[in-house]
Amino acid sequence: MSKLLIDESPLVILPSLAKEIGLNEAIILQQIQYWIKIKEKTQSKMGFYDNQYWIYNTIEEWEEQFSFWSKNTIKRTFNKLKEMNLILVEKFNKHKWDHTKFYTINYDELYNIEQNIKKNITIGATDEPKLSQSQGPKRANHKAQKEPIFYTETTTETTTETIIKDLTIFWNSCDGLPTHKESVIKKNVKKKHSDIVNQYGYNKIKGAVETYEKIINSNEYYFNHRWAFWDFIQHAYKFMEDMQPFQNYKDRNIKDLTKEEIKEFERIKDKKRKIAFEKAAVNGY
Repeated sequence: MSKLLIDESPLVILPSLAKEIGLNEAIILQQIQYWIKIKEKTQSKMGFYDNQYWIYNTIEEWEEQFSFWSKNTIKRTFNKLKEMNLILVEKFNKHKWDHTKFYTINYDELYNIEQNIKKNITIGATDEPKLSQSQGPKRANHKAQKEPIFYTETTTETTTETIIKDLTIFWNSCDGLPTHKESVIKKNVKKKHSDIVNQYGYNKIKGAVETYEKIINSNEYYFNHRWAFWDFIQHAYKFMEDMQPFQNYKDRNIKDLTKEEIKEFERIKDKKRKIAFEKAAVNGY
């Protein structure tokens, strides 16, 4: 079998759309739609704003998906889609230093283009020029324009990658947890723990992270170990609801202490928590 032929899930481009807005623009618009559908399928809560899903890949991540284009081509194509009002661009970031852009499709404008395409097809069907034998066929007619062009899908295992990416953003937004670069998490988690990610999915692992965050940041619980995210994944099940983590990690001795002893207990625990956090930072997590 030739390596030059498609042997994986393709990205489908309609020639009628490419003819209307441009080939590059149609490819990127379709890829945004692809990621939106992945989020809908996984019911991800990350990137869901204003009652719709938004895609938040960086320019470097778009480069990975469109390795056959330069960075300038990708930027230029996104700008053109924005000028055509086919995509909406916003920033939904908690921190001012975070300039990540979120993209979604303006389906209202896309609908207008769809109606325009249908109108042109109708006109072409009633007023199609006849070609003499000497002229021969110049290009595919309006019937051929309905047939899709297939482009190789540039991403694999996208569901797992999307979950890891969303979990990375959520983990880094939590208080008291060591932050990581997305590329580091992707490398460590995908290589070692993809089976765990696929087994539990985004919502269960996110819930476990939320519980873990509450437990290690509260003096009500004796557990205060701070894992790197890829280490936490192995223990995530311990913090899921059916394991009753809040009850399991409740400090069993604090109820028997005096007020002065409780105060000293909390001081020591705060010190241990600070040391654990600094240790994680020194280790480069």
